[in-house]
Amino acid sequence: MRRDGDGDGARDVARPAYEDAYEDAVAALERAMARRARAALEGDDGGTTAREWTPEDGAEAAARVLETCGAHYTAWAFRMRCVEDAVDAREAEAGTATLRDELAFAEAQTTKNPKNYQVWNHARMVLERADAAGAFEGLRDGAFAHANAALMLDGKNIHAWSHRAWLVERCDAWEEEMAFTEEMLAEDWMNNSAWNARFQCVTVCLERGDVGVLEREAAFATTAPRVDDDNESAWNYLRGLCAIAERDGSAIPRDVANRVVALAIDAARTAAAPAPSRVPSRHAALLLADRVAAEAVRDADIGRAASAESMFRNLATLDPLRGNYYRTRIDRLRAALA
Repeated sequence: MRRDGDGDGARDVARPAYEDAYEDAVAALERAMARRARAALEGDDGGTTAREWTPEDGAEAAARVLETCGAHYTAWAFRMRCVEDAVDAREAEAGTATLRDELAFAEAQTTKNPKNYQVWNHARMVLERADAAGAFEGLRDGAFAHANAALMLDGKNIHAWSHRAWLVERCDAWEEEMAFTEEMLAEDWMNNSAWNARFQCVTVCLERGDVGVLEREAAFATTAPRVDDDNESAWNYLRGLCAIAERDGSAIPRDVANRVVALAIDAARTAAAPAPSRVPSRHAALLLADRVAAEAVRDADIGRAASAESMFRNLATLDPLRGNYYRTRIDRLRAALA
């Protein structure tokens, strides 16, 4: 470590104890940034700095910082500027090669630090630049492979899922996404990120007129709670399907909506029922209690409200950790019917 009295640190009140390698890399980055700024001012006049400055040198200076601090925002931003400079200075084919190389750099960085959102953002910016240059298709497969490889290592990496979601929308790859999420869920039914990605596919299918997707997905989802009745993600997915099916003003045919809701309720009743071999599912029981309570409020039905209260009390026994929540639900139900 350098002592506080060394160099500019003498002016610091409480200087961070940076490693020497990091300080050297940051100093080199600052010099590269200054050279780029001076070169931009000199422009086409052919000044000394303009002749000495190269985007490759700047990108390398940024890479040195990122080797010691992978979350250094300024280094990532400057490296992207250097990449853009290099692409602008080259012919189309060479520019595409530069972008391909940069994606490889980003992939290597995500291997080292897969939860670093900045490297995923960098990869997306490179792809957006390729898209603007009409070179996206040549990078498409590699971009998907990059996200998929990260998800194979950690199926719940939200940054990789977000990156893949951007790719799916950009490439209109909704059918592929359905297949991919099914593979991921086969590995882990509790992968909430995969359920969320699949739900987005459902909304797109509906927008395109595929009403049958609700019934297909309800059938798909009801297999998951039976694999593990305590799988909250699957029950929330079923709740979402029912909410779409019953939405006011929905274009969903009533018979389709009824079948979707019936599938969810039948699965919930089975999972919530006492059985010698398993504990009743609290998520299934809550789905049923919520529906009975909502119907009681909608119809001002005191009898249904009493049934809902009984269901919430049973939930407090089944799931005492959340007992106060269920008791609050009873209070809210009574207030709504007062």
